Amino acid sequence: MMDRRKNVLTKWCMVIGMGFLGFASVGCGGEDPVVTAPTVRRAVSAPTMAEPIQSVVPVAELMDQLGIDNRIVWDEEKATNSTPARKAILGFFDAFSRSDHQSVSDMLSQTDRYELDRLVESGVWGQSTDRITEVLIETGESPEGFECVMAIFEVGDTYQPQLWYYSEEGDNYIFDAVSTPPDIMNRLYGLDPIAVWHQIIQEEHELANLLDEDVSPLQIVLDDRPSRDNASAGIASEGPTARPDRAPPAAPVRSPSRSVPGPTRPGGS
Repeated sequence: MMDRRKNVLTKWCMVIGMGFLGFASVGCGGEDPVVTAPTVRRAVSAPTMAEPIQSVVPVAELMDQLGIDNRIVWDEEKATNSTPARKAILGFFDAFSRSDHQSVSDMLSQTDRYELDRLVESGVWGQSTDRITEVLIETGESPEGFECVMAIFEVGDTYQPQLWYYSEEGDNYIFDAVSTPPDIMNRLYGLDPIAVWHQIIQEEHELANLLDEDVSPLQIVLDDRPSRDNASAGIASEGPTARPDRAPPAAPVRSPSRSVPGPTRPGGS
């Protein structure tokens, strides 16, 4: 079972500058004390350090504010440093956990929206999302610098990972699914699974290109003389005898290749 890191406590420290307000002066007199009028001094406060501005709202606080489903697990150290992006990501996966396909659709790219519609119509969407028990998410970047979010859905007794690119478009955030290599769940490792995911995609593409380059089409040369096997089997040609310089074209042979499958959905077909 996956290690669940829930209820992550975030501690914030604030430094407050302390000012000192001046010093008392002591005067000495001669034989006869001289009485002087008290001088009025304007108190000058020492400059204090500005209170740090909380630029990013903690994940736990946002979950409380937005009423996010408690099946969503997002550790603070795995979260993006943008509060608007945090809100969008939490809302996106909250819709998954609540089987709210319309809210999910509003945040998907056009291609992924079409795929989601197919899942909804087939009934696969509802059957899968109703069985979600946990959604573990973390964010990062692609090798090209695109913002990414990875989710591992716990559906029944299985784990189904998916990676998305996300970007801000106007007032909304749009999510675009990344290709999912075969058996990706068993191939992820280390502290940066998003980087490993992209590495596996690159390896799949390199392997496919290598196979395409190494395999050459099979050449078939037909002789114009009938073979003994054909003659004994009673196979005869009704047309003109084939000429060596006009041999029929070789049958096309498909070269084996491995392609990275297209985007998948949690619980998808």
